[in-house]
Amino acid sequence: MSESASILVVDDEPRWLEPLSRVLMAAGYVVRQAGSGEAALAAVAAALPDLILLDIRMPGMDGFEVIRRLKEKALCREIPVLLLSAFAEVDERIEGLKLGAVDSVTKPFHAGELLARVRMQVEMSRLRAQHALHDAKMETANQKLQDEIARRQRARCTGCPASV
Repeated sequence: MSESASILVVDDEPRWLEPLSRVLMAAGYVVRQAGSGEAALAAVAAALPDLILLDIRMPGMDGFEVIRRLKEKALCREIPVLLLSAFAEVDERIEGLKLGAVDSVTKPFHAGELLARVRMQVEMSRLRAQHALHDAKMETANQKLQDEIARRQRARCTGCPASV
């Protein structure tokens, strides 16, 4: 990994928060932690992460509400969210995907699976950002070419009869 991605890990239970963070840090990621939905939103407001690993079931603001609020903000919409859920919570994982999460990791987690899913989402996010930058450059180049064509057409028609 040439550039360390920042990951926000959100879980109200330290028994999950700490091991998740350790695995990610050992893989070279920059990890921040939040123990609640409210703390997660504050952490995102302070510094946008490259990826959020988000528990669904938390007291107070649950993971669903966190996703809803993130998707309301233009700057946060593109941050990939991986859900953390217990194996039996299939309906909840589906609901999270409908709200905009990109994938899920079941608890208890397998470090290899976690890292593979995180790596894939970080890379996809970087590729989307590169694609958007490329699109913007192409749009600018296209506009310059169209302006130049219009300028040359005007220059060619200078002195043309009015009926042309």
